[in-house]
Amino acid sequence: MRTRTDIDREPTPDKEPLWVLKAPYEVGTEWTTPTVPYLILRRNEHPRELRYSHRAPMAWRIEAVDDEVKTPTGTHKPCLRVVGRAKLNLFTDPVNGFTDVPLTSREWYCQGKGLVKFEREETVPPGFLVGGRLTAVWVR
Repeated sequence: MRTRTDIDREPTPDKEPLWVLKAPYEVGTEWTTPTVPYLILRRNEHPRELRYSHRAPMAWRIEAVDDEVKTPTGTHKPCLRVVGRAKLNLFTDPVNGFTDVPLTSREWYCQGKGLVKFEREETVPPGFLVGGRLTAVWVR
């Protein structure tokens, strides 16, 4: 697999294979992949995005194999619910100093459909940075 960022002219080959899902597809299956912050931004510095300078290992785990997901296209089941957790140690402000900022991803993969819902949370304390939450659902 290859990765291309906004500032790359050509994709760069990944050093190791990246897992999206890992068998066996049962509760408790775990794996790790690298991640970057998608939503955390610097308030007053440029570049605002941290994704170019910060990486962290994200630990993934299948937490459910029979979830049900409601989207604008209907109700989908059975679905795998996969949760990823990582921490970035960031200088958030002069009072708190360095803080472990949690990055959490939740993904639902439904039988016969694939990825139908994605949530990402990157919450930071008030200060130099701003975080957020993103939800995307399948609409076709």
